[in-house]
Amino acid sequence: IKLFWAMLEDVFDDNQRAKFISFTWGRSRLPQSEKDYEQKFKIASHNASESSDNKDSFFPLAHTCFFQIDLPRYSSIDAMTRRVLWAMESCASIDDDSH
Repeated sequence: IKLFWAMLEDVFDDNQRAKFISFTWGRSRLPQSEKDYEQKFKIASHNASESSDNKDSFFPLAHTCFFQIDLPRYSSIDAMTRRVLWAMESCASIDDDSH
């Protein structure tokens, strides 16, 4: 969890933080006040990666309906950043109604 917050605060720029919100919540920005939140952000364990010896090979899993991300226990902030950025860039659409 500490690596995650360090990634958001120290590695990501404002544009990447906005993309992260979209990736995990399906919205482009956070509400302006605390009372406008429908639910709190949740970080959960990535169950599929728990029994693996190579947790760095797994991508995070976002649940936009629940404002939740399932994160593997990455070995470093660099490994986490690479996987999270790839997921955000490659999975930008909630659904693909255009096809």
